Amino acid sequence: MSNDLTWAKLHARFIELSKKTGMEKSSSYSLDIHFYNDGEVGVHMGTYDIADWPRHTNLGPFKTEAEALAATQDKIEKAEWAVRDDLTPIDDVEPIRDSNG
Repeated sequence: MSNDLTWAKLHARFIELSKKTGMEKSSSYSLDIHFYNDGEVGVHMGTYDIADWPRHTNLGPFKTEAEALAATQDKIEKAEWAVRDDLTPIDDVEPIRDSNG
């Protein structure tokens, strides 16, 4: 994880996906960061328009903000993969066969 990673940069990257999917709800592509009174950090993501994901995705709680940032970055990378342009329908994929046929 880059030392200059910020919530603002992650949100900008996340909301960029709306150019591919549109925004069904006003909370699509929202990021809510929760700093709990016990020192832990949680993240709520509005994932309405990402493939077959649930409407809300919750991450954490994490012991540190750095852990929360890293987990959120990972989830955004998965979202980018889920909405990529070159999706191949599963019915069009040939099964992988081992050497025994």
